[in-house]
Amino acid sequence: MDTHQAMEEEDYELLEWVLNRTNPKIVTLEFNEVETEDYDKVIDSLEKQLTRIYDICSTR
Repeated sequence: MDTHQAMEEEDYELLEWVLNRTNPKIVTLEFNEVETEDYDKVIDSLEKQLTRIYDICSTR
């Protein structure tokens, strides 16, 4: 089974590095829900990741 982990600091740094060298029109976050996960925790994690990604992208 392919499950995706939450982004870590290293991932955000890589995103910043890439965005400093490119000009994408869209940045996406892939999400794969697993039935055994606590839905509220998943939503909280996604909100935090999306907020951080938005903050990084909006400074460009």
